[in-house]
Amino acid sequence: MTHSDLFKQIEDLVPTLGGWAIPQKCCEFAATILSTRPLVTVELGTWMGRGAFSMALAHRFVGKGKVWVVDPWNAKASVEGQDEANTAWWSNGAYHETAFQSFHATLKILQLEEWVHIQRKTSDEAEMPQASGLTVVDGNHGPQAIKDVERWAPKVATGGFMYLDDLNWTGGAVAAAGKRLMELHFTPLHQVDQGIFYQRTK
Repeated sequence: MTHSDLFKQIEDLVPTLGGWAIPQKCCEFAATILSTRPLVTVELGTWMGRGAFSMALAHRFVGKGKVWVVDPWNAKASVEGQDEANTAWWSNGAYHETAFQSFHATLKILQLEEWVHIQRKTSDEAEMPQASGLTVVDGNHGPQAIKDVERWAPKVATGGFMYLDDLNWTGGAVAAAGKRLMELHFTPLHQVDQGIFYQRTK
């Protein structure tokens, strides 16, 4: 398999899965792994796995590393700090269980168990790795987004990357998380879809 084959696999896979991450973004996650070959990548907020499986496929391609998936798949955690409209959508517990079961089924179909470490926990409760080469922050978009940056950014290796998704989310907490990330010595690099890649400088 070549790099082009991998990106084609991701582009074909992503639209078949539930969720919102676009193929371009998922390919950029994979490209980051191909170029840096980290031992650990992290995704906070996985849903049905568009981003996580793209990263896991890249880890398998390079033959090293693992993506740590952190998601409680729990309505209570999803609605905390959300506005009325988002609370209404995310408050359905059946959505979350369906998303988790879909994620688990796809994991087996793709035979990626070796390359994925699942923590069905909130980002506050989850165990953190010693260091991450890429951390994707796409969990609760209320004030929790700021807490996620403050807790998980220090675990990104110097020179490593963090992708902060949905910066324009209602309420402004994700935008505030982006400002906090820059205070923690991360430099914004470029925008992909509704989020920005940042690199830790020290």
